[in-house]
Amino acid sequence: MDSIAKQAGVGPGTLYRHFPTRDALLAALLEKHYADLEDIRVSIEADEPEPAAALQRWIGALGQWMNAYEGLPEPLRAAWSQPSSVLMPTCQSLVDASERFLSAAQHAGSAKASLTGRDIFLAAMAVAWASSTKNADGNAVAALQEMLRTGWVARGCP
Repeated sequence: MDSIAKQAGVGPGTLYRHFPTRDALLAALLEKHYADLEDIRVSIEADEPEPAAALQRWIGALGQWMNAYEGLPEPLRAAWSQPSSVLMPTCQSLVDASERFLSAAQHAGSAKASLTGRDIFLAAMAVAWASSTKNADGNAVAALQEMLRTGWVARGCP
């Protein structure tokens, strides 16, 4: 935080008065990106009549949002385990949106009944985290999203 204050040209006290924690600063930075993601959610709901396709588009948008900043999946993961985190309301709203897309796909018979919106959120976070690692190549996101969508078992295998 001290380094951020220095780069911003303000004293550490000024920064801490406005953002008492790193997560509070991150939440403020994410507001614009969250608004953009919310616009995408509304657009998907309005434009995509096929529930499975809508869910797939949502998962892709969610993953892109989670990679808005380098290392973002880690604070989101940490927030998930700390209900008092300033990031938790954002995480919960994304879980709720994921649940709505998933529920529509489940009712259409195109998604497993055993899944939850939380599962979708956590899987998207895992893909975002893995795709941001130094070892991920250009195909990592597509391959991981495909595996998330279809599972890893080859057809005809028990």
